[in-house]
Amino acid sequence: DIAALKHLYGIREIYNSSDNTYSFKNEASLSLIHDLGGYDTIDLSGSSANNDIKTFQIDLGGGAFYQAGNKTMIWEDDYQTGAVYTTSFDTKIEKFIGSNGIDNVRLGPTSDTIITNGGDDTIASVGIYKSPQSIRVDAGSGGDSVYVFIETGEVNSFLDINGGSGYDYLRIFTSETDIDLTIYMQHFDNFENFAFYDSKPQTITVDTEDFIKLNTSYIGIVADDEDTVILPEGAVLD
Repeated sequence: DIAALKHLYGIREIYNSSDNTYSFKNEASLSLIHDLGGYDTIDLSGSSANNDIKTFQIDLGGGAFYQAGNKTMIWEDDYQTGAVYTTSFDTKIEKFIGSNGIDNVRLGPTSDTIITNGGDDTIASVGIYKSPQSIRVDAGSGGDSVYVFIETGEVNSFLDINGGSGYDYLRIFTSETDIDLTIYMQHFDNFENFAFYDSKPQTITVDTEDFIKLNTSYIGIVADDEDTVILPEGAVLD
């Protein structure tokens, strides 16, 4: 409806332009978020429900339609859904605070802070819209997966991307063909499993010091058949 009204009458670009926080309500509700400015937050920390009914259920981009909670959206007189959110195409959400359950979240064009608390969370599209150096990610506890689009030149001390506690998975999309795992372990905090994706064969080099840094569990490396993994002397590939 908002898109149709915009087409007919235009849009008031300063509408709802202050800093706003939209909090989860643990009850059946339907909320429309139409927010055109300020620094805005979606906060689901009041919920322990799993937000994983579908892939990337929590979409922080404009024009999103999602449900916070673990009830299927069925419109019947005898069925109550969880909290249902829709966002207009022009809505800008900068910060997301997740539930204490599972959160599947995808960043939007202006998103710069993602905190997912407990649960085995999935955080996607880091680096799609803006440099990963300008995005803070704290995946909290649980076995989390974070998908990052980055080039080696951006992997430095300016990054603030943390897998948190648990056995966490870092999924890197890069055009680099020679990967030094040490650099990624230095600047991405608390990740134990690493995967590198590109259309070309990649060479991934693992040094002895990488094993020293991770002395409480195994290093996991995911590689395609055409990729080469170089291990230090004495290391065992399981």
